[in-house]
Amino acid sequence: LSPDDRAARIWAEAQARLSARARAGRAVNLDPAALVMDMVLDLAQLPPAQAALPHKG
Repeated sequence: LSPDDRAARIWAEAQARLSARARAGRAVNLDPAALVMDMVLDLAQLPPAQAALPHKG
């Protein structure tokens, strides 16, 4: 699903970080909408994946 190992690693780290944040937020009864918005903003900070383009030649 990721174009390369680096992108896969970045997404895996983000998933682990966001899952921990969601568990902690639910444990202290945070507003779910605020928690989701915080998570979306975190994802927006990730670098864009560079898709491998087919070589024409």
